[in-house]
Amino acid sequence: MPLDEVLAKLDPAHIAELKKPQFIIRSQATFQDGMRRILNDVHVVDGGALLFDVEGQTWARFSHSNILVENEEGPAKDAFLAFQQACRECEAGIVTAPGDILLVNNRLALHGRATVGTDVGGESRWLLRAYGLHTDMLSETQRYSAPSFMLFP
Repeated sequence: MPLDEVLAKLDPAHIAELKKPQFIIRSQATFQDGMRRILNDVHVVDGGALLFDVEGQTWARFSHSNILVENEEGPAKDAFLAFQQACRECEAGIVTAPGDILLVNNRLALHGRATVGTDVGGESRWLLRAYGLHTDMLSETQRYSAPSFMLFP
């Protein structure tokens, strides 16, 4: 779901609400064990925004199952529900075949996974998460000296 298509379906007042720091954003379940190991806790953003602007673009931080609205009634909840509905209206399937690679910018597109088909591989599916971060603004003290997760320096 391209974020620009989702946003085009929303009222500007809803977009403004989604940019306010009034949401509780929890980590994906697949990150929780690792977070407990390194932080002794699971990272939760209390008072986060679903939408935010970066260099003239609106970006999203969204997971349909890990976002809570601080106030269960009111404009934030209405905006959240409208966002979810707009996502459903913009949903389109992409079928991948063995050997395909699908890259998704999680800030500019929303995605999910359907049931694995019965073709080659049966119930198997391989997922590899990779992250690209712009780190030019970090100082040397903010960098890991030898990160085990990094493929290229």
